[in-house]
Amino acid sequence: MFMNVVDKLYGKVHINKEFIRNCTILRIGSSIVGESLLKVGAILGQKAAKDKEIPWLVKKGTKEMKAYYLKAVFDDESSVYKNKNKNNGYLVLSRYRHLKDLTRKQEKELKRVESFMSVGKFPTGHIRKTIPIKRSFKFIEDKDLIEKLRRPPKLLQGESKLLNEFEINHRLFGRCLTKTHKGKYSICFDLFINQKDSLTKFYKYIGYSLVRKQKKLISLVGGTDANKTLQHINKEERDI
Repeated sequence: MFMNVVDKLYGKVHINKEFIRNCTILRIGSSIVGESLLKVGAILGQKAAKDKEIPWLVKKGTKEMKAYYLKAVFDDESSVYKNKNKNNGYLVLSRYRHLKDLTRKQEKELKRVESFMSVGKFPTGHIRKTIPIKRSFKFIEDKDLIEKLRRPPKLLQGESKLLNEFEINHRLFGRCLTKTHKGKYSICFDLFINQKDSLTKFYKYIGYSLVRKQKKLISLVGGTDANKTLQHINKEERDI
């Protein structure tokens, strides 16, 4: 789908496919694609390292454009969970932010926190250390560092504001502090949508392009009766 959209917008361009660490990587050979994306506010480089906001074109765009942006983001970055024995669940969107501009004292405190981190090893040989953010506060005295750990990534904050425009209730949760295999300290924040009416609004206004995720979402908003649920909402809006 992505390749078809690129060809539709820019004409036929050369796209090279690579399969790296269980992921299909697409490398586009035409510079005009990247240059035009940068002009509308796309992030240059790794999102977690740059900690930039959502593209200005989306922030200033129409509601339809914002819905399409959120659809693409949730297609790529979110997961849908449904309780096996109950007709409820939630959506979760996760974003990461590297900690930058650390003082020597802050680096020293983070080094101390490392001794309390759990260690995970990937099949590739990479090692990652992790601790829940709230637990890390027990070992940190620097108030400025604690504030750094409490701040969600700017990208996620912007996406939260977009959801507010659709009156989709959600919450942000600081999940973990991580030391990556490259030696970078990174925090992860999750955005949760779990209220039934908000899940239904998400289904109505945004939804998924990916069939497997859309099916799970439908089961959360009413299973096979999802269309009836939406018809009921539309009727209420007309009555208002």
